[in-house]
Amino acid sequence: MIPKFTDGYFSVDSEHGFLPIHEPLSQLPTNFLNLQNILDTLSNDLMNTENDLLLEKISTLQNYLEDIKLIDDKLLLGALYRGYCFLASGYLLYPSYVEFCRTGQYGLGRERLPINIAQPLIYLAETLDVYPFLEYSYSYSLGNYVKRDKTKGLDYENLSMANHFSGTVDETGFIMVHVDINQHTPDLIKYSDLLLETYNVENLNNILLVLKRMNESRRKMWKASRWEHYNDFRVFIMGIKGNTRIFPNGVIYEPETEPRYYRGQSGSQDTIIPFLDNFFRVCDYYPKNELTEYLMDMRSYRPKPFRDILDWIAKNNSGFIDRLLSMDTDGDICSLLFQIYKQIYEFRNGHWQFVQKYIMSTTKYPVATGGTPITTWLPNQIVATLQAMRRVLNEAEKYHHYDKNLWLHYEEDFSNMIKLLEEQIKILNSEVEYRPNEVFSLNSQFKQSDN
Repeated sequence: MIPKFTDGYFSVDSEHGFLPIHEPLSQLPTNFLNLQNILDTLSNDLMNTENDLLLEKISTLQNYLEDIKLIDDKLLLGALYRGYCFLASGYLLYPSYVEFCRTGQYGLGRERLPINIAQPLIYLAETLDVYPFLEYSYSYSLGNYVKRDKTKGLDYENLSMANHFSGTVDETGFIMVHVDINQHTPDLIKYSDLLLETYNVENLNNILLVLKRMNESRRKMWKASRWEHYNDFRVFIMGIKGNTRIFPNGVIYEPETEPRYYRGQSGSQDTIIPFLDNFFRVCDYYPKNELTEYLMDMRSYRPKPFRDILDWIAKNNSGFIDRLLSMDTDGDICSLLFQIYKQIYEFRNGHWQFVQKYIMSTTKYPVATGGTPITTWLPNQIVATLQAMRRVLNEAEKYHHYDKNLWLHYEEDFSNMIKLLEEQIKILNSEVEYRPNEVFSLNSQFKQSDN
């Protein structure tokens, strides 16, 4: 049985999945009115490239550190952490955004974070056991949604953001689709737990259905956020670590004297795919290279309950696929495993297609927001997923006589996935500057288009 991991804000279980226990606070209490007022006008200030309005506002903001030390309410601590993360990123990256608007190239960010932001942010991060920089779970996405209609669910169209950078519908759609996806995680935890208790086709099939719903939610991105407008807010989620063009010397958190380095906010900080990788042992096929080291480093950019469940699954689920396959008598388990791996592949390859369209088509900047290389990061993990699929296909050869056409279809589909990635890598390796439209068009050619 999967243990319940919680920190009072998140609780990884069949009721909450990877979403907060309670709906996040949309506003801070009145004793933080000055901070809230700055957050309320943040998008207007950041989008004004003529006057640095935020600089003046932050220079007069009181240091709320001692007030924050009196708080033990996790919901409020989460909202304060989120607010200071937005202030820090907005302040540090505003000059870079201004330069981007002027020249199309990201400029240098600020190298010092004022004490009235730095001290509260560090304290809040230490209290929540996360890093003092904008991240995915507490601040930008999962802990940042506001329901438009409280009686309705978590479809992205019913969600707004408590804090934002550009304030555009494209930013809201882009980030709230991630909440939409995570609304299915309670069922993911539920059926994964049941499968560990009882290895059977029914529980495997239930997980497959959950993953299909997740991919349906993920594909809403193409409608929710126009790819041409991603750069309206992208620069503000850039990190320090791995991003030397914007932060060549790191960032000093005053009154400290040594610079700090943190990765930026990234969808790769979501916990769904790492959980699935550990549960279905895709992790056994990770290449031993620098990109995999980046992947493991990124796993530290999560709330402690998420880190804990990833560690628990990794340690307690070795040999899981072997045990499942040993129970197969007619190929049904192999078939379901192949389909589950295909859903993991579609999640990754769909994300890779987002990268091709939202990032590679709109900027030549080669670094992702998390500080990882654009053109090799996702293919590294796609290769591991394909290797896990190949193992199942090899195992299933003994069952081809049950349904020859089904397995021919799987083999053809798998061949297309392999050829697609090979052709994309060939293009990316052949030029100093990648050809994003050609890379993207190959998805349709090999019948793997996400849109």
